[in-house]
Amino acid sequence: MEAPTNSTNKFMQVLNIIKNFIIVNLFIFIIVGITIFIIGMMEGGKAALRQTEYNAKCFPNKETRLDFCMKNFSDIPDLEQQPLKETYNNIFYNNPVFPHALRDYFYAASYKSYLPCGNTNDIVSIEPLQQIIKKGIRVINLDIFYDGEGPFEPQSKIVVGNVIEETITAPDSNNVMQTYTIKKLSTIEECDNQWFGQKYLEFIDCLNLIKSEAWVKYDTPFFLYLNMEFEPNTRLEYQIFSQIVNTMPKRLLDKFYGFQRVNIGAVPYKRAKNKLIIITNRKPINNFLDEITNSVMSPLSVGIKLYTLSPAAAKLGDPLPEGLDPVISQARINTGQNMVAVIKTNPENKNNIFNPKIDIENYDTAPNFERGVSITFFNFQIFDKNDENCKKYMTKFKNGGVVLKPESYWYIPKPPEPRQERNKQMDYNNVSVQGLGGFMDFNI
Repeated sequence: MEAPTNSTNKFMQVLNIIKNFIIVNLFIFIIVGITIFIIGMMEGGKAALRQTEYNAKCFPNKETRLDFCMKNFSDIPDLEQQPLKETYNNIFYNNPVFPHALRDYFYAASYKSYLPCGNTNDIVSIEPLQQIIKKGIRVINLDIFYDGEGPFEPQSKIVVGNVIEETITAPDSNNVMQTYTIKKLSTIEECDNQWFGQKYLEFIDCLNLIKSEAWVKYDTPFFLYLNMEFEPNTRLEYQIFSQIVNTMPKRLLDKFYGFQRVNIGAVPYKRAKNKLIIITNRKPINNFLDEITNSVMSPLSVGIKLYTLSPAAAKLGDPLPEGLDPVISQARINTGQNMVAVIKTNPENKNNIFNPKIDIENYDTAPNFERGVSITFFNFQIFDKNDENCKKYMTKFKNGGVVLKPESYWYIPKPPEPRQERNKQMDYNNVSVQGLGGFMDFNI
């Protein structure tokens, strides 16, 4: 009877071993499963969060999208303006006091800040403009277009908005189909059945913002660059003039500096304090706007020479437009005339609708400052205090939105060369005199 007992005990031991093995593995399987489930939920949650933050289809309205896009602006430090040196002693005139001119300073500049979420068909807002002006930025650009059936229609009005080009096909006067390129305002019109609507800002609202915020804490000049995207049109230009004059008549520079009769770089800094400086991308054809325009900023301008940097060029080791060095070293310093500005364009990316700001990028602006570029536009929509490019730009303006350039970049006028009087007794030239028909032919 012992043998069956031993067999039974061994059988039970085997069963216990199998049971324990199954229990342990089942427990491990359950733990692993739960862990995988938790990790999956976490990753799924992160993905959902990313989708909620970055996917336009998940933004229920424009306000939610704007709230997300405005986060970067809160990280921009205040550019607390330090006192600026406004005069210097000219060694070439036995050290009399000369005033510094506008060309002797660097200016913090913001590019397309009214587009907080991206430059490719996105929403417009006045909030980011308010933020950067409060922070101490002293140059902004506004793209000026019109809202209406056409630029020459009486009901058309001046607005601020992102302008894109569109190719259309239409019949000409002979009913022959032709391809045309037109300009129009852009925005996110529809995304997941959500209407993002407003294509533009009212120009007068932007002016009122500047009036109320630009000189609250700062007495430095404020530059308003108006990039007029419409074809030359005196009626629309008059609207620009009338709205500026009605809003800030006392902020304009003295009439002596109107019509661009004085190179903007030569305007004494003291005369520009607490003033609004109007810059356009072309010379206005409307005489009223032309009178209050202080400079033209364009590639051919003798006021502020503009260089546009492509995204590809910005990725090079020394991202400066071709020809910038000679302009700085010769025209800027030797003649003291040209101020120089640099804008880097952003690459169009239609995925911006799903991933806001994917179409905005900054670059290393340090070489611009090394060459004396007065105005370098920067994309504050993607400001990141830990980004090296942002650090370099803000380091330049750590003492305020206007900074005096190093002395080597000042234009210091020299006295004209003394005129040498001619010694008539010693200095003469032979003069040939020939009579009629060769009758007299001799030298004096």
